[in-house]
Amino acid sequence: MALADVIKKIFGSKADRDMKAVKPILDKVLAAYPEIDKLSNDGLRAKSEELKKRNVKTKRDGEWRARTVNAVLRNEKYTGDVIFQKTYTDDRFTMHVN
Repeated sequence: MALADVIKKIFGSKADRDMKAVKPILDKVLAAYPEIDKLSNDGLRAKSEELKKRNVKTKRDGEWRARTVNAVLRNEKYTGDVIFQKTYTDDRFTMHVN
């Protein structure tokens, strides 16, 4: 057994450690998502105003708007719907979509 395998068994892999760090935040987001997903446009505007009042900045230090909140809520990377290799080509060079 290699030293790397022993260290991995003791401490876990980097992915395991990262998942432990992110898991509490992810659980909070997933718990709140069904409530937020049902919001109307007025509800999204209210959430964006709430974020502005709390001085939360967007990724690019912009202001929150209803469409920004909606884009974050629908982003497949955040919702867990990411599919890698959405398209692929088989041996006969035929394009397929997953």
